[in-house]
Formats: sequence, C-alpha cells, structure tokens
Amino acid sequence: MQRARSWASMILIFGLSILAVSCGESSDEEVPQAICGTRIDPDLTRPLLTSNEDLHESNKVDRAEATSGPCTVLSKEDAVLEFHFYWAADAPNLELMARNKEPLGVTEVRNGAVIKGMLIGDNGAIATSPCRTQTGEHFTLALQVSQLRVADRSLRKSIENFMRSYFPATLKTLDCS
Repeated sequence: MQRARSWASMILIFGLSILAVSCGESSDEEVPQAICGTRIDPDLTRPLLTSNEDLHESNKVDRAEATSGPCTVLSKEDAVLEFHFYWAADAPNLELMARNKEPLGVTEVRNGAVIKGMLIGDNGAIATSPCRTQTGEHFTLALQVSQLRVADRSLRKSIENFMRSYFPATLKTLDCS
C-alpha cells in the first residue's frame, strides 16, 4: 500500500511538472519577446493583451531614418496595442498630446502620473526624452491599449509597468546622440 502511494505521488508530481513546463513554454510563444522592434519581457506585455491569438505587427516606423510612424500589434485583424513613434525638433507637451484624439489619445490623464517624462493614463501612456537624430532633438512614444472600455482603470498599473521597461529599452535601440 505504501509503495502504491509513493508511485502515485511520483506520477502526479511528474505529470504536474510536465504540465507546468508546457504551459510556460506555450504562453511565451504566444506573446512575443519583442514588440515593434524592442525586446520586452512577455510577462509585462501579457496583461495588456485582450487577445493573444495569431499576434502579428503592422510596423511603419523607420528607426534608422528616424521616421515617425505607427506600429500596431494585431490579434487576427483586431488592434490590441497601438504605438506611435515620433521624432521632433522640440519637446512635446505631453498633456496636450494626451488630450489630442488623433492619432492617439490617452484617457484620464488628470489622474495619471507624470514620471520622468512619462504620462500614464487609463488606456495608454506617452513618454518623451531628448534624442538627437538627423530629424529632431526629441523622441516621443505613445502607447494605446486598444479595446478598453471608457473609464476602465484596471490596466493603469500594468500600462505603467510596461512603459517603465519598454520606453528605456526602445531608447537604447535608437541612434540618439
């Protein structure tokens, strides 16, 4: 009887360990380790995704030429994360950019936190930093988490955690002087 319990326990532990390993591998395969040309921990991206089925990107950004443009992460045909990369001569007014609905608006910024050139809102964030390139003196990145309901504040902390990692990592990929 004791021997049967030992075998059953070993089989259960073995089965659970295989399940845990396979689940961990599949989730990292579903969530990319790089988003719009920047490496990022999938654990920071995962909470922002409303779906991770058939993830792919539409990227119009040219980092080498410092050409402003959008990069959208799609699940099937639906946008789940929208980024806008901007290079400009002057530092932008983040609060004014956030209120602007085109191309990206960040909602509820009055409740957001401005953290070292970063503004966090309910549905996204905007961050800026000096970045001298051939096309400007400043780089700004806007993120919008698509498909969030108006006044949904549930992802604010996840958005902040993502941007605190993603924005500096993106700056490292640029040819700023």
